[in-house]
Amino acid sequence: MKRRINPIYDFLTFLELISVMRRSDCDIVHTNSTKAGVLGSIAGKLCGKKVVYTAHGLFILEQQPKLYRWFYILIEKFTSLFRDKIISVSEHDKTLLIKNRIAKIEKVITIYNGIDPIDFMEPSAAKLELGISSNYFTIGTITRLQHLKGNDVLIKAVKLLSPEALAKVKLIIIGDGTE
Repeated sequence: MKRRINPIYDFLTFLELISVMRRSDCDIVHTNSTKAGVLGSIAGKLCGKKVVYTAHGLFILEQQPKLYRWFYILIEKFTSLFRDKIISVSEHDKTLLIKNRIAKIEKVITIYNGIDPIDFMEPSAAKLELGISSNYFTIGTITRLQHLKGNDVLIKAVKLLSPEALAKVKLIIIGDGTE
């Protein structure tokens, strides 16, 4: 599957998904992202599987010209018919799914995207490992470095701090990508 829409590759991917799902003894198909969600949801349902879709970044519906927005909503509504459950990663996305009549409320569940830092590593241990003095307030993110993720917004927000506060803050961004 390629990221950009390509009818030939997308159709071949769809056929391959059906082939793999028919050979598999799995009961549930879980898809992420719009394109994989469309192809995987339809293929999964055609193969008699339960289908769960995680909707990431539905804010794209708000930032598109009306024609594109209408097209995305239409595709998501149609594909929702093939999904047994939809996971939103935020209340905002859940609201968009329901407001745009993409899915009924009973089909959508919110599972927040993130981890509690205490479960990952004690802050003092993390600072020590990164060579950061314990008297700094540390903000960190692990992300794909591309415009869609909004890392520029985080950087701009930190820059809004007063010079005194900024002197006591360390911002750590971990990831790779085009930015």
